[in-house]
Amino acid sequence: YWIYSVQTDGSSYSFYGGQNLQSAGIGFVPGKMELVDEGPDHHLYFLGDAAMIIEEPYYELFIYDQDSLSSGPIGESSSLTGRGMDLAVRSGTTYVANDREFVLYDTSDTSKPSVWKVWDTPGISKGVASDGDRAYVASGFLGLHTVDLALPHNAEVLGIQIGASINDLDIRGDIMYAAGGGIFRTINASDPTSIYQLDSINTTVANGVEVLGDYAFIAAGLNGLAVVDISSSLNIGTPSYGYMGGSTSGVTVQGDYAYLMDGAGLQVFNISDPANPTPVGFMDSTSGMINADFENGYLYVTDSGYFRDTQLWILDITDPEYVVPIDESDFYFGYSYTTMGGISVQGNYAYVTDAVNGMALTVIDVNPLSPDYGTEVSGYTYVNDGIDNEFAGEDVVVSGDYAYVIQTYNVIDLSIADISDPTSVTNSSMVHTLTWGGNSRSLKLSGGYLFIADSSGVRVVELFPGF
Repeated sequence: YWIYSVQTDGSSYSFYGGQNLQSAGIGFVPGKMELVDEGPDHHLYFLGDAAMIIEEPYYELFIYDQDSLSSGPIGESSSLTGRGMDLAVRSGTTYVANDREFVLYDTSDTSKPSVWKVWDTPGISKGVASDGDRAYVASGFLGLHTVDLALPHNAEVLGIQIGASINDLDIRGDIMYAAGGGIFRTINASDPTSIYQLDSINTTVANGVEVLGDYAFIAAGLNGLAVVDISSSLNIGTPSYGYMGGSTSGVTVQGDYAYLMDGAGLQVFNISDPANPTPVGFMDSTSGMINADFENGYLYVTDSGYFRDTQLWILDITDPEYVVPIDESDFYFGYSYTTMGGISVQGNYAYVTDAVNGMALTVIDVNPLSPDYGTEVSGYTYVNDGIDNEFAGEDVVVSGDYAYVIQTYNVIDLSIADISDPTSVTNSSMVHTLTWGGNSRSLKLSGGYLFIADSSGVRVVELFPGF
């Protein structure tokens, strides 16, 4: 049983919950709470009003892990004016009614909830509920208002910005970190319609990037791993390098370790001292590691090469210095001309793109307890003018009930697919497509926007224009 209660002594506030009634002290007055315990989401969401603020009140959204309340919030939003009245959580989005506005938060990454849409409601917003497609906002004596939140059918491209070749990017709050053309950049993305560069440094090669804390970790090709201090986005630090051999093309970070993909396998670096990244492990591969994602305590890595079989590795990283697959039988998919590239894992399914053989998106069951474990359960393709193999799926991001797939060398550059039933994804699952004639390489979802790394710069797509 889970019990949550709030206690105050007039000057400080705390709430109790969980099987052991853990205590968590906070500097805000706890308000409405919602416990989410479904799929990969096992968190407590609540609104906190600033204590004793009367003239200009403000509130924040807090997210706690159910099992470690006393460790403090794992995610905390920026402050918004008003008093938080009610909230509802559904599929990576949190809907909040405050006494002035109706607010949508992107909580697909619970560690960094962010505001992405604010609607000035008539009257005072006192309550909110959502079924995923619509939000229902109670506005006092002005009645009930319905807000259509259904599929982003009217998504639109806001244009290309930062006129330079970009291979990969990461976003933390209002700052974007971009790698490409041998340059690492910090970019102000507080206004997605007008992003601009803050600083840059030369790393000779910059193929991939991921940010953790005050550091950016860059796959620097033949230079291995580059680590830079980004505590000041206006003054990037001098790179420190770690080298193991080969040419690194992508990077992902977990805890004290960085995992880098190269043409021969997976490189592992200890980054507990970011100024001195140390190579500690290597895993050989069939063709060459391409992309990776963390989920369910495992590292999922695509391993692909032209004229070679495509492989998906599910790796146990309990001991990062000795990475091993959880299933020695390995998984092979597709054809000899297939190149599996982007990957995004959600729950029991991995969503992967195919850069050659005409498959836009393939859905793979990765639940070891499922009878379909390790098999393709669904997917969709794109055929250009009746000619196969002209589709090139480059990367994919999955959030809630939708998959966002970028592709290149084709008449479609972005497809948005309904994946509410992962076992039944087909061509008809595509709910929206966009074309801009670019050479897209990777993408990130932040709030109501997609930020796409392109050979011409950073392309921004607004998913709910005019909302």
